[in-house]
Amino acid sequence: MIKKLTAITLALITVFAMMSISMTSASAATKVIEISKFPAIYYGEELNNSNLNSCFPSLDYNQPPYYSVIKSTEVPNCGGEIADPEKEYYVLTTFYIGGYELPAADEFKVVYDGKEIPRYNFSSYLPSNSAYYLYKHGGNGKAMCIIRIKLGDSVTLGTDVNVINGKASASSAVIGNVVTITADQIDGKIFYCWNITGATPEDYYDSETTFTMGVFNVTAEAVYKDCECKCHQGGITGFFYKIVLFFQKLFGNNLVCECGAEH
Repeated sequence: MIKKLTAITLALITVFAMMSISMTSASAATKVIEISKFPAIYYGEELNNSNLNSCFPSLDYNQPPYYSVIKSTEVPNCGGEIADPEKEYYVLTTFYIGGYELPAADEFKVVYDGKEIPRYNFSSYLPSNSAYYLYKHGGNGKAMCIIRIKLGDSVTLGTDVNVINGKASASSAVIGNVVTITADQIDGKIFYCWNITGATPEDYYDSETTFTMGVFNVTAEAVYKDCECKCHQGGITGFFYKIVLFFQKLFGNNLVCECGAEH
């Protein structure tokens, strides 16, 4: 009898030990949400929320991923809007993580572009760095996760156009767009060439030329040389040349200087 009780006791101890090990292993398992890097945003291009879907794993969404900005009273869905270089964009999403209990810190992680992002309760209406936090749904009590990723944390390609001594047909452009740049007319100066970074113009020596927008910001400066026409000179030389110009105007000749100034 004693041998049977001893055997039963040992069997129960073994069962409970195995259950304990199993429970410990289950509680130690970490759920990792891995998100790949989002496509680059091009200013002047439409923000398309569907471009984000492939970056996320299969999740039980409460709110699918969307582009947004942080305002004092709302975090609007910016999908369909034109990307504005003056705005700071985020990607937001909320989803059910399964069950009703919130996992401990070592049981749940979010990784974006290979880097773990921190877990803390950020304010919905204040800017922050990339983060996530867990909470329970106010209606059904299910465990949920909200993720907010700041796009400034990754490289966003610039597409601004800046022209010195001239103007452009657009101040920003989408990759592949053709932009026209035109040099200013400056009295006493003759356009010489374009000094341009970020793109290659169709003609460096044409005061009005075009280039195709790439992925870099473009800065173009019109470079000039001095006009050697006597109409810009002072003294006796300039005085007598003005007399010559007076008679030329009577016959409709030489009305405009080489630099574009009117004689």
